[in-house]
Amino acid sequence: MVDIHGKKELTNFMKTNKRCVLSFHGMNCTPCKFQERELLQLEKLVDVPILRIDVETNTKLSQEYGVTSIPVTMIIKNSEVQKSLIGLYKFFIIKKLLEGV
Repeated sequence: MVDIHGKKELTNFMKTNKRCVLSFHGMNCTPCKFQERELLQLEKLVDVPILRIDVETNTKLSQEYGVTSIPVTMIIKNSEVQKSLIGLYKFFIIKKLLEGV
């Protein structure tokens, strides 16, 4: 997983990667910690970068993506959101959704 610290960093990353997974989280969010475990499992199975974005330090970026609650996992293709998942999701569900994008 790669920590993203701003819009410019995210934009540059997306220019070099056709697909990625965005994980919006908070450091003190218990469900986010469970979601991170699932994403670590997913990372072992797919060749798609997973980017973590802390909503507390990246408020503008979070607002741009319409994040109002966490955790949120987004599947991105060609810099556009294909799927947005609010709450906890098992890695195999995210994997299946990635296969369809």
